[in-house]
Amino acid sequence: SMHPQSQPQGSSRNDLIQYISQDFVNVGIHTFLGGLGLHQFAFPTSMAFHDGDAYVTDSPNNRVLKKSLSTGEVTLFMGGKGRGDALHQLAYPSSIAFHDGDAYV
Repeated sequence: SMHPQSQPQGSSRNDLIQYISQDFVNVGIHTFLGGLGLHQFAFPTSMAFHDGDAYVTDSPNNRVLKKSLSTGEVTLFMGGKGRGDALHQLAYPSSIAFHDGDAYV
C-alpha cells in the first residue's frame, strides 16, 4: 500500500504511474500502475481517488482504468471501445473528477 505521505506521479516518458515512498528505513520508487496488457498506458493524463479506488485516464487509448487500493485489481472503468461519442466510448479523455459519487470525465 502507499505511504500516507506518498504522491503518485504520472510519467509520459515511460507510461507508468509511480510514487516515491519514504519511511525511516527505506526510500524507493514503486510502480503504482502501468505495465503490459490492460495495465499498459499510452499516455496517462489524470488520476482521481474515490471510495478506496484510483481512477486513471489513458487519453490515446480512450479509456479510464480503475485500481482497487485494497486488492490491487485493475479493471476497465469506462471507454476502451475505440474513440467516439457513443455511450460506451470516449474521445481522448484528459481528466477525471468525482462529485457526490458521480464521475466526470
